Parts: sequence; structure tokens; C-alpha cells
Amino acid sequence: MLELVYWDFECNPLTHEQYKAFLASYYKDEAHARYERTMWYHKHGNYKLLLALKDGVCLGQACAYRVNVRIDGHSDELWWGVDTFVLPAARGEGIGKKLQKKLLDDFPNFSSVWYSKANGFIKRKSGAHELLKVPFNYYPVSSFFTVLTRVFVKHILYKHLSQPAAIWKDKYYVLNNVCRGKSKFEVMKVDLAGKLDELSALAEYSLKEKDFYVVRDADYLAWKYLENPTIGNYHALFFYTQGKELAGVIIFSSPYKKLAFSIPLTVVTILDCFVLPHFGLDKGQMLREAMRYHHEKGIAVDGILALGDFPYRPLLRYPWGGIPLLTNFDKKISLKSPYLSYSDQDMEQAVL
Repeated sequence: MLELVYWDFECNPLTHEQYKAFLASYYKDEAHARYERTMWYHKHGNYKLLLALKDGVCLGQACAYRVNVRIDGHSDELWWGVDTFVLPAARGEGIGKKLQKKLLDDFPNFSSVWYSKANGFIKRKSGAHELLKVPFNYYPVSSFFTVLTRVFVKHILYKHLSQPAAIWKDKYYVLNNVCRGKSKFEVMKVDLAGKLDELSALAEYSLKEKDFYVVRDADYLAWKYLENPTIGNYHALFFYTQGKELAGVIIFSSPYKKLAFSIPLTVVTILDCFVLPHFGLDKGQMLREAMRYHHEKGIAVDGILALGDFPYRPLLRYPWGGIPLLTNFDKKISLKSPYLSYSDQDMEQAVL
């Protein structure tokens, strides 16, 4: 008989050692990192871990954690769905659907934007619907047409092409910098540990005109960036006016290998980008400064991944219309200016 039980993080229905063994049966060498991430969620609170057990044996899990959001001018709570999987031997029994249905029934505004095609199908069948669409964009630094070709071959012809070496490294970054005048902003790389209050104040002012966003106060930013065991190395550039006023911040990862659009690439991800436009700073300059950071160090990068649009060309987006944010949100609203980034839900983790 299948049971769905929330773990109490003590001994019911599993001990910690039993849960670690369950993770090891699925994640293998990544199991310890996954366990640390689970404990990181639990320590912050507002986290639920649902287990699927059959005759006392754990076959799958689905999790949710709560964040504060602003939706259409109102404060609310939202539960992100994270870390859902079923052991391969137990697939085909409807366990994944039951786990997702339970979370959709138990939590208000239960939502996901980062999911597999199969998981998205299960969420829709379980009652989730589309709230908005999120553009997952690729901005080339060294590679564009080869990436476009490889994506086409992968998704249309179901074949794999290897990535050739770039003939002119960083060419798209260089071309986007042509005819750019000298910047009137001072760009500083900073340690976020001493800048959280300044960063959270900027985020609040930057996002107040948006109609959907996760509230990024100092506590949330400390949890997400300073305490996160799987975020990997990241960098923060602060943009100051000549009068030393903070005009914008961009936070981005170090380069790493990742499956993007189902092909392996060396990428950087934009984790967050906040800007006060009345100072004349635009997101295109901020994106180029993130590229410059690695360009000047001679670090090869295929491109940068970011949610949302930056004034930089060319770009690749698949699917072109964006990926639906699926939710059980029960109000009918039309959102025109949402803010989501790779630091939302569980997209920041670098263990994948």
C-alpha cells in the first residue's frame, strides 16, 4: 500500500541515515550535496518534504518551500515545488502524479517554473495552470550559430553534434561593445556579506514597479547567497554613479558546464539583476560587464543564461514563447511585468 507522509526531520517515517540511503540510491555521488541542501531548506523553515512509501520502503519524494511574494500589488505567500523524483524501479505506477497532487492540494500558490517536460505534464494533469510565461534566454559570448545548429539537430533530428572550438573567442561580446562610449558608472566587485542591507534596499526600489516577484529582503538574500551549500562560486558587481549612489547590481555565477536547451555548454548564469533606470544605467551595460569580468581573465565562455530580456543581440530562446510558470493560484489576473531570475525556485544550484 502506498503512503504519502511528510518527514518530521527526526525519525518519522525515516531516520536521517535511512533518508541518506534513499538519496544515495538515486543521486549516487551527489547524495551528500543533496542532503546538505535538504538541511539548508529545513534550517530556514517553511519547508515540507513529502515521501512516498510502499511497505516501509521510500520510492520517491516531492518538496515545497515558502517565500513571500508581491502579486499584482498585494503581498502573498508562494510555495515553490523543488527536488521531486521517483526511483527508476518505481516509475510507471503514478507515484509522481500522486506526490504532485498532494502538494497542489495542501499548499496555496504552489508553483514551478523549473521542471522537466514530463513533470510539467504531471503538474497540469494534477490541476496546475499557467500564470505567466518566463523567457529563458541565451546571450552568446563566443558561440551562437553553432549553438543554434546543435539545438536544431538535437530537437528536430534527435542527433548530437559536438561543439567545435570557437574561431574568434568572445566575438559577440566584442561586437556588442563596438561604439560604446566610456561608462559614467564605477563598477566594483564586492563581497555580499557586508552589502546585504544596501542590496536589499536596491532590490526593493528596483522591483516595486513589477507585478510579480519574490521579496528579497536581507534575511532572504543571506539565506540564498551566503548560506546556500550548492550555489557554487558567484560574483557581484555594484554600479555606482560619480556621486557614489548605487544605481544597480548584477550577480552571476562562475562559468560551468551545463545542459542548456538539451546540449552541453560552458555558461554563466545571471542570478539577479537590479537596476534603478533613472540614473541612466541599462541592463545591457550590466550584462556586458559580467562578460567583461571573464573576458579580462581569459576565461572561455560560450554564452550567458538569463531570465528576462537584456538589450543585447543576438539571443536564443527555446521555446521562443517562454516556459509557463505552473501554479494552483486561484485568482484570474494578467501579469505584464514579472521579475524572475535564476536565484528563484531552485535554479541557482550548481550541483546539476
